[in-house]
Amino acid sequence: MPNIVWLIAEDLSPDLACYGHPLVQTPNIDSLAVAGMRFENAYSTSPVCSPSRSGFITGMYQTSIGADYHDTMAKNKLPLPEGVRTLPDILEEAGYFIDYNGKTHFNFKYEGSAIQNRKWNERGEQQPFFLVLQTKHTHRPFTRDSLRPIDPAKIEIPACYPDHEITRRDWADYLEDVQHLDDWVGEQIDWLKSNALLNNTIVVFFADHGRPHVRGKQFLYDEGTKVPLIITCFNTSCREKNKVVKELVSLIDLGPTMLKFAGLKIPDYMHGTDILSEIKREYIFASRSRNGDAIDKIRSVRSENYLFIKNFMPEKPWMQLSSYKKRAYPVYSLLKAMHESNKLTPEQSVYMADTKPEYELYLLAEDPFQLNNIAEFNSEIVINFNNVLKEWQKETTDNFDDPDRNDLEEMIAGKRNGLKEWYLRNGLSENPSNKEVVDYWRKKLGINRQ
Repeated sequence: MPNIVWLIAEDLSPDLACYGHPLVQTPNIDSLAVAGMRFENAYSTSPVCSPSRSGFITGMYQTSIGADYHDTMAKNKLPLPEGVRTLPDILEEAGYFIDYNGKTHFNFKYEGSAIQNRKWNERGEQQPFFLVLQTKHTHRPFTRDSLRPIDPAKIEIPACYPDHEITRRDWADYLEDVQHLDDWVGEQIDWLKSNALLNNTIVVFFADHGRPHVRGKQFLYDEGTKVPLIITCFNTSCREKNKVVKELVSLIDLGPTMLKFAGLKIPDYMHGTDILSEIKREYIFASRSRNGDAIDKIRSVRSENYLFIKNFMPEKPWMQLSSYKKRAYPVYSLLKAMHESNKLTPEQSVYMADTKPEYELYLLAEDPFQLNNIAEFNSEIVINFNNVLKEWQKETTDNFDDPDRNDLEEMIAGKRNGLKEWYLRNGLSENPSNKEVVDYWRKKLGINRQ
């Protein structure tokens, strides 16, 4: 049986040289793409880690197993439905040695035994392995790259963000950390080579969801769900070099693809398909429910030409308080402060509204950053997508209540108290203005010294 290696990044869009980014240097990841298959249209099922990870490790939409509510309390996590197992547990039962390193952060109660970090001397001679390696690079806080700095002035900032020195410095920090991520990938490949672990091995590089910016992480625009996905086969039957796959694929396809590659049966409950064979996916589905103390419910359907989003709680603003984003995202407070001073462009001001439309529709060829909502003028297309979404929700049992529903008041109070403690720890008042927080970030990012 072939070996399987996953290299998992966090909070990363396809901001890599091999995907066409002009500023970053990613030679190690680029080499994997040249030696294998690069998927141009790969998407996570959620724009935040724990629901997404719950999906790709089971091959099921997280909405189908009650795992869509990010950071569910440990005491309230639901067990997997009867008969449903994680990919590592299935592979272990088939004889694989499992070595799962780093972040799990699943949003369900894990009751198996396969997902753990093991010592390699426990592996049997010639035993096939499933090795998961992960890094925190590109998850906030970022690590700057003093050897390969990126000029903030050269970055293309999407029109939904203010063209401001804080925005540019924050994006430069993210892109420089992408280069550190690439260094890490090179180190893992070197280790695999030096230990003769690449023979008969498939290496899969991907991210759990999209980039960590205000309109990316936690939201269902491409910025939050589109991810890099590169599959490289070393001395195996699937070996294809420098292939670009343009069809729509989802991270829930990883489980079925690995099982088929290993010659094992794909369980009927898995929602994904084997993407190393024929890809027939017409739509990509994604979901966002409560993220920490930011309560919302959003679903999306993406086709080749359109992105459709349904806001089930349109009374909730996009920029409702998220304690996590308030203390970690400089541009979150910058947008609010500039909005208070009437300094935002129309494209940016839309995102600051007190409510959201029930439906959003974007024509992707003309609007790659999804800024121009055309739902109001395309009722037939909206009705069709809404029907597709309803059918998907029915087929995949998207009807779970928040497992933390009886503890929400306690949980939200804890998040808000943690935010106040962060303010005080960083020399701010207990309830600072957005301008005060922006001034903090200006100093924190070292902009006054530039």
